Amino acid sequence: MLDSNSKCPNCGNNKRVSGENAAEEYCTKCGYCFTKSADDIPFGFRPEKDDYGLGSKIGKGKKDAKKIAPHSKFLPDSNTYTHLKIKNLVEKYAAKIKHNETIVNKTLELINKSRKIHKGKNADTFVVACLYIVYRRQGIPSTPASITTKTNIKIKKFIDYYKKICYFLEINLVPDKAVKNISYIASKVGLPEIIVQKAIRIISKIPDSETGSSPMGIAAALLSLVSNGTKYSVTRLQLAEATEMNPQTIGNSEKRLKDAFKKYKIKIR
Repeated sequence: MLDSNSKCPNCGNNKRVSGENAAEEYCTKCGYCFTKSADDIPFGFRPEKDDYGLGSKIGKGKKDAKKIAPHSKFLPDSNTYTHLKIKNLVEKYAAKIKHNETIVNKTLELINKSRKIHKGKNADTFVVACLYIVYRRQGIPSTPASITTKTNIKIKKFIDYYKKICYFLEINLVPDKAVKNISYIASKVGLPEIIVQKAIRIISKIPDSETGSSPMGIAAALLSLVSNGTKYSVTRLQLAEATEMNPQTIGNSEKRLKDAFKKYKIKIR
């Protein structure tokens, strides 16, 4: 209870009027009840009503709805909130590709080490760039074009983040080669080891400079050519689905390989 000389804590007015109950007095300006305990006073009449804590009255607009977040002790602080946001982004984009808990954890570790590069903008691009680096370091076939297509990220910004992270952490990724993708793609379409080994022997005879900029496309094309005519034959469409590439891209890689076969006198039969 407040003494008789105290001002109204809600509006500062010092004029009161008695209610029907003699034990109750009300502010003549805003209606504040001086004799009720704090628990009985509606929040709108409490002096802390502008703190926007739990139970605050806010407007219906988006602007008012955001007022409660910075002041509520029940919500995570800014660092925790940012960590949760990044973790959700990692899981979101990892789910669009092939992933497991190890990939997610290693990506979060890389993000933590390179967080100085991220200035708060383009969080999605930053996360996908870290995810791509982890894939490459784990030996999982992936290309900038394929990962940005799957995640709907602009490749120019992706490449910028990718280069900055590698430079900042002194990461030297071994260039992706077609031979590294053969076993992976073969396992996706059920090709046996005999086809895999034959494809590896053939690709080892062709210089990397002759296989173009799409090592995964070359690997898929080679498996198509090597398996063709055998009981293990697979189609371009099957290989395209396994690698999430365009069948036409694999077809173009087949033409490049056939030219290399002629140039280096390589026979596949």
